[in-house]
Amino acid sequence: MLTAKQIAKIRTDLGLTQAQFATYMQVSLMTVNTWEMGTRNPDNYKLATLLELRKRIDEAKANRAKKQFVDGLKVAGAIGIGTLLAYIFSNSPNEEINERKANQRSTAR
Repeated sequence: MLTAKQIAKIRTDLGLTQAQFATYMQVSLMTVNTWEMGTRNPDNYKLATLLELRKRIDEAKANRAKKQFVDGLKVAGAIGIGTLLAYIFSNSPNEEINERKANQRSTAR
């Protein structure tokens, strides 16, 4: 069973209004509203649809995260692993890069 918050999260993850989500789910706007308020639960067929939607949303998020990681590895090969690690572990990777360049310049003198 899904909670009211989980149903609302599915809808917002899809970027839909309650009215749009109602159309997609082939129910009334009032039905979506009652699901999200927790006063009624979806029937078994609609619940199965919602669970499948949540599964696909989670898979899409995981795939995006994997793609970002792989893209980061590709960038690491081009700019160096130190810069990538600075980017990952720093709020401001440009500061780390600029600091490293400044240190290189001062040791070169």
